[in-house]
Amino acid sequence: MLFDENRVFIDSEAWALPISCLDLSLEIEKFKEGVAWKVRVLSYDEEDCELRTEIIDYHAMPEKNDAVQASLQFLIIDKIKFRAVDTSNLLRAIELKPLEVMQKVSEPTINFKVSETINKEPAEPVKKMFSKTINVQFNDIHFLEACISFSYYVDALRQNVKFEIENPDIRPEFEAIRDYFIKILKKKVITADVKIQYTDKDIISVSANSPDIDKINSSIIDSVRFAFVKKEILGYKGKQDNSPLLQTLDNLARDENMTGLRMFKSDQDLIEDILNIKNSKHYHHLKYLASQHLSSVLKIRFIFNPFSFIFLLEGEMKYHVIWETLNSEEATYIWHFEKSMESLRKGLREIEIILIEIKATSKLDYLRKEHDNFSRVIHNYAEAKSGFTAWKGTLEQMLD
Repeated sequence: MLFDENRVFIDSEAWALPISCLDLSLEIEKFKEGVAWKVRVLSYDEEDCELRTEIIDYHAMPEKNDAVQASLQFLIIDKIKFRAVDTSNLLRAIELKPLEVMQKVSEPTINFKVSETINKEPAEPVKKMFSKTINVQFNDIHFLEACISFSYYVDALRQNVKFEIENPDIRPEFEAIRDYFIKILKKKVITADVKIQYTDKDIISVSANSPDIDKINSSIIDSVRFAFVKKEILGYKGKQDNSPLLQTLDNLARDENMTGLRMFKSDQDLIEDILNIKNSKHYHHLKYLASQHLSSVLKIRFIFNPFSFIFLLEGEMKYHVIWETLNSEEATYIWHFEKSMESLRKGLREIEIILIEIKATSKLDYLRKEHDNFSRVIHNYAEAKSGFTAWKGTLEQMLD
């Protein structure tokens, strides 16, 4: 995709669409010069004329082709959706539509006198300026898309005024993990410089900036994610009720104590952070399985005792469901199922029952029995590099 202000070119200069067809959450005035994205087409909805894509590169070479891809040539496109959009890269590529800020000031009681001069023109409103450095409790700020907001009562105006401070790295999902920002920044109170231009009747403009909010960058966010994963994920023991043993990222994020998981764009992002924090015996194995996981068919399942994952790999004839632990010395368990959604759904229910039984009794009881659709690969911990290579070779032989 090549952008030219308020137009987007799909693969060729002859095929231009308005940027209003892009399914983006921000009000965009135009794209900056030279912006080009490399995207992968995921699917096309013929009924809604909707193209679903995934952004691979936000900094592609801005080249226009003369030819149109045959696969796209005859498609009618009303809407282009993206699997995920990195807010920081988006904000660097666009110019937002200007927003008019106009808040009403509480109107004092005014006694009007009848003017003796009928034709006298009304006086120009006198503009006033309020400027002050204030302290704001961190718990009183709200995380929004690319900014934070807070309210402050201004005596001169006799009302609360809402302020926003822009920061392209901030996302609404941080609202649930504000305590971690307080710990990482070591700030319970932020300092902000606020300015208000107003008249006796209206607020003309408001602005604010804060060096404390400016400190929130990708490095701070990585530290917050590190602290969150270490305490809330690796320290999580699961619910004590009858919740399913196999949990998806979406299911976990519904827990009121785990809403911070919404900052992870995908299962793979969460696994990447877990592996970077925990010194896993199966680091290379899990990295490989996550890269091969068939995410278009099944979401990765998480198990908390022992901490482990369920992946889906695809063979030529069958689906292969794989159980791999994070750090316990377990073999890699593989179940093979017919390549159909019905067979896969039944297989996942069967695996959940098996794992519950293994937790209640032991794995030896299960391994003593014959299972036509079951295999396992033993780990060699003596040599990490050669052990992984041997494990990968054995696994690939089992995936028909």
